[in-house]
Amino acid sequence: MSLNIDKLREDWEKLQRPSSSQKKVRWYYPERGVTRIRILPPLKPDDVFYRFIGRHSVPAPNEKGSTNYICRRITYGDKCPICDMIDFITTNYRNDKEAKEVASALVPYYLIYMNALILGHKPTIHSQLMPVTSLEDPSLPVVLVVRRKVHADILNLILGEYGDITDPQTGRWIDIIRIDTPAVTYTVQPAPSPSPLENFDYIRQHMYDLDEIVRERDVVYDELQEKFMLDIYQTVATHRISSLLYSKFYGDEFEALEPAAQSQPSLPTVEPTPIYSQPTPQPMPQQVVPPAYQTPPQPQIPQQPVVQPTQPAPSMPTVSPTAPTQRVSIPTPPPTPPTPTPTMPQTTESQQEKVTLSPDTIAKIEELRKKFQKGS
Repeated sequence: MSLNIDKLREDWEKLQRPSSSQKKVRWYYPERGVTRIRILPPLKPDDVFYRFIGRHSVPAPNEKGSTNYICRRITYGDKCPICDMIDFITTNYRNDKEAKEVASALVPYYLIYMNALILGHKPTIHSQLMPVTSLEDPSLPVVLVVRRKVHADILNLILGEYGDITDPQTGRWIDIIRIDTPAVTYTVQPAPSPSPLENFDYIRQHMYDLDEIVRERDVVYDELQEKFMLDIYQTVATHRISSLLYSKFYGDEFEALEPAAQSQPSLPTVEPTPIYSQPTPQPMPQQVVPPAYQTPPQPQIPQQPVVQPTQPAPSMPTVSPTAPTQRVSIPTPPPTPPTPTPTMPQTTESQQEKVTLSPDTIAKIEELRKKFQKGS
């Protein structure tokens, strides 16, 4: 009975390579411009060099960005509560526009992980290739994260005339060109000629176990469903999709979760009660305070009678200056009547001198004089 030397060598390499939980994973997303990368081969023979990750994106409770949930159906080929909700909506609410809106918002999208080396980056197509400053050591591999379009272009290169571009000896560098305007688009271009990798054994020891990275992101079905429902419940008032989900599909299920969600706000309501319960052992200062408030009103009561005597006090004669104002106003009318009276005789005298021979005019003057006296 012989040992499986290949399996022993594979396990030895695993022991030499730290797990993703023991080391920090260096992630890299293609930046705007041109990124030159080298895709590395798989760790296991007869395996693919990539792993699929599925994600659902829903509004975040803090109204900033979105919350991502692992899609268990795409990632692990297992049941996914969010995918089950999409299937339920599309099957039973085919003619409901709002239900279709919810289903389309929950559709998962693909991310692809692969080991790669980053040679450099160019801000524009015609600029010079520069090292990526965010990477401490460009000679070490990273986990490259791309979308389906880039992954499909890479597969087209391998299945086409370029063959296995991940081979350490006959592989090729490729350029991922990202343009952000007017929309984000990606293009993949291979190098014109193959080139071997130096120190590949050293690079292989630092490659990441993609299966382990994916496995660490697994969430149990029930836990994922509860987390998803609670986040939806917290964003019902701020996001349309959450409101539709809550009102149409999760109404009954949320009744069991509402007490748990309300228990969080109830905690702050309980916190002030002990704050008020602490002053309760201070009834003595409360009893001392009322006499302190009763004593000031007692001096206020004598202040009121003090104000009352001041009103009838001889201070009233001080108001007497108003009397002269009245006396001054009284002589003012008498001068007014005498003023017309002297004027009238003056006119009459002038008129009598002129019209001494007309008695009619004298009679009219006397009538006017009588009317004036009556009016005065």
